Amino acid sequence: MRFDEVIEKLYSSDDELICEVLNEGLHVSQCVDADYAVCTGFQCKTHKGTLFDVRYLVAQQRVCYMKWSSPESRPVIGSPCKYDPELRLNNDFFYYDSGFSVLEEPIWYASYDIESNQFNQAKVKDVNQDEDKHIASVILDGDVNVSSFLVHGNQIEIESYPLVCKYVPVLYKSDKFSPYSYSTYNIFQFNLRLARLVAVTYNKENNETISTIERKGT
Repeated sequence: MRFDEVIEKLYSSDDELICEVLNEGLHVSQCVDADYAVCTGFQCKTHKGTLFDVRYLVAQQRVCYMKWSSPESRPVIGSPCKYDPELRLNNDFFYYDSGFSVLEEPIWYASYDIESNQFNQAKVKDVNQDEDKHIASVILDGDVNVSSFLVHGNQIEIESYPLVCKYVPVLYKSDKFSPYSYSTYNIFQFNLRLARLVAVTYNKENNETISTIERKGT
């Protein structure tokens, strides 16, 4: 899946489309090949409260999601990084259980071209932060202030996206992701209550049987 297709679905606020992208992707523990990656600016939560950060694996053309423990610090769309599975074995706080490392040069992918399937990089001079300490805009060489990521086609701007996706959906996660709708919640709660009822009934019947045997024994 091309980067523009991934971003279009992740930023759609449509949980069905979001789950489609995530289910075609990998958890970081399943990533076995080193690859260049690009941050998507998108994050989601599971029904159990786990926060995932989502990145795009360039060579594999699919996303990789991993647990994110710093909600106050969100990577912006277009931030380049590398993935190395060997780093996941490195007992270093920054890399542990991640395998991702930032590039040494202060660059940022300001846009993506559909025709060439290439990211267009720019040198970063500084960043501006909002009141929540999130990056609000990127200052490039020449003091150009940029607050969005662009998608081009035939040298024409097709779409622009904010640096981070404001919509952070709560999704049901088992073997796959699925929309965590009210009906899903009801099914989950029904199955939970049913399991408890079966357990209580079994214990009650079992105790009654034991009591009967004990009375007969006396």
